[in-house]
Amino acid sequence: MIKTKKIIFMKNDFQIKLDNLLIEIEACNTFDDKLFKWAEFAVSYCNKVAKTQVDRAFYAFQSKPIKSPEVLILGLNPYGNCNYQSQVGNEKWELKESNEMIPAVFIQQNQWYTGGKYADKKWNILEKLNKTIEVQPEFHLLFENMVYMNILYFNSIDFSEFKRCSKNWKEVYENCIALSSLLIFEIIKPKKILCLGIENCFIPLIVGKPEEIIRKALYKFEMNGYKIYGMTHPSARTSNLLREQIGWHLYADWFEKPIFESLGKKLQIIGIILSKIATKYNLELNLDINKLNNQFGFFKFYHKNVTDVSFYFEFQKPFLSDLWYGVNYPNKKLFKFKNSATICESPYTNWMTLSEGFNHEDFERYFDNLVKKFIQNYKDQSIVTV
Repeated sequence: MIKTKKIIFMKNDFQIKLDNLLIEIEACNTFDDKLFKWAEFAVSYCNKVAKTQVDRAFYAFQSKPIKSPEVLILGLNPYGNCNYQSQVGNEKWELKESNEMIPAVFIQQNQWYTGGKYADKKWNILEKLNKTIEVQPEFHLLFENMVYMNILYFNSIDFSEFKRCSKNWKEVYENCIALSSLLIFEIIKPKKILCLGIENCFIPLIVGKPEEIIRKALYKFEMNGYKIYGMTHPSARTSNLLREQIGWHLYADWFEKPIFESLGKKLQIIGIILSKIATKYNLELNLDINKLNNQFGFFKFYHKNVTDVSFYFEFQKPFLSDLWYGVNYPNKKLFKFKNSATICESPYTNWMTLSEGFNHEDFERYFDNLVKKFIQNYKDQSIVTV
């Protein structure tokens, strides 16, 4: 059961200053003016913290901040253990003249992140996040218009290490959350918010108990017209299967497509089509719809009198994707599927992306032709009889 204890921001001096900052931001006319006004306050606070409490480098944004992106990805904090002076003294940050962080630099994208001047390698977190966002092209496209930022600005190896770096860590953490909340909800105003991490990133941002979509892996909360999601961190020790499952559930919710509800109807139609093909060629069909959605879910055609060989179809990935086919000799161990199989043509290799109104005739024609070729290739060997 997820803990839903909420961090409560008391009306201390910092919160009173934030209230006044919000009034000033609301008086600004443009997004850039609002962003810079926020950055002036945030930088003043963070510079003071870095010099007196938490001697760490800090920044807020991985990607460039923009107004109303399709998605705002919210991470916990920057990875590393660089101190403040090493950041200020690094000529690549261009802070030597000011000898401290300045608003104009603070609102830039991280120059070591994708697209930055010093980006020279792919980030591990992004490669693993791609397992979630690439499940469906329409869903993936949303992430072309996103902001990626941190809820806590000071770097650390992990959250436990951050908590050890100063006795005032909790105050700094909570104040950064308050700053980020103001920035997200009053200035950036994204259409969707996706938190990478649940306990230390998602929960502090919301007020109330979230809906659990996938046990301990994906949560949802609606607040002030915003849909906020918390997912298991992409770099956590978990499976690609779970990462993809998170992606499919997000896609279904964001596009208001009950794909898992409609999937059963689509599979029933497909089952009827495949059964029709089997009957046409006097073959048996082994198809368990309830297991088909799993990784390595399969169906096969075979002759009832020749059960030790079949025309075998297998999904190499979960959620009815990456469908390959070939001949299977389960008892003779002559067939190594991955080395000898052929991938189905698009769109038939990925049934999840087939529309509910997919062309039944084209689907039947495609698989009918594959079965016909199988029969032609093997009937001379007495493997199949028609």
